[in-house]
Amino acid sequence: MATIQDFFTQSPPFSIEALIQQFNLKNFVETGTGIGDSVDYAVDKFENIISIEIHPEIAQKASERFKDSNNVNIIEGHSTDVLKEKVPQLEGNTLFWLDAHFPGADFKYAKYEDEKDPEKRIPLEGELKAICDKKDVSADVFLIDDLRVYEDGPYQGGNWELRTSLGGSDIRFVEDLLKSTHYIVKDYRFGGFLNIFPIPEDQKRSKKKPTPKKAAPKKAAPKKAAPKKAAPKKA
Repeated sequence: MATIQDFFTQSPPFSIEALIQQFNLKNFVETGTGIGDSVDYAVDKFENIISIEIHPEIAQKASERFKDSNNVNIIEGHSTDVLKEKVPQLEGNTLFWLDAHFPGADFKYAKYEDEKDPEKRIPLEGELKAICDKKDVSADVFLIDDLRVYEDGPYQGGNWELRTSLGGSDIRFVEDLLKSTHYIVKDYRFGGFLNIFPIPEDQKRSKKKPTPKKAAPKKAAPKKAAPKKAAPKKA
């Protein structure tokens, strides 16, 4: 488990200030609030912050922590359901920090295997579908934490021993949803990230394959005239 502060301060590939400026980011939307350290890092950098936490006690503590921050909205609920409601209300480009999984387990409120519903245990696919269904995301940035929950790799923190029993099987759904509009880069620091950035419009056009022209239908060959019968000779 990493925070967005870890992402941007531990050998980062870029700074959050550069990211905000390059993509004109106004909103920060997080799934998996935890104790609120990511919100705390983002609070003075974004105009609007939404953080979603499914565990009631954790959500309550985070709400109390940011009660005096006018640009922060901590929402208790299942991330997929909340995103369906809140994403259409977003104005401007958004940084989505997706870090929700295993409700309460990282903070010792539950065990990793306690949540039996996979859509709540590892909600990433549902979250992305909800976001892409409710918003034009072509100018938005996605940072996804804990890639090792979905696939093995050369992670700084090592592979996760419970992936095959409790995690996902692959991340093809990410590519299916975003590969036409975004670059998707794997980052193996900590437990792994997916860094997902918009493809510039001119590069999108260059990537498109030309639509092949349909072959014109072949014209039917003209029928040959039947040979004229010779007139019968007079007797």
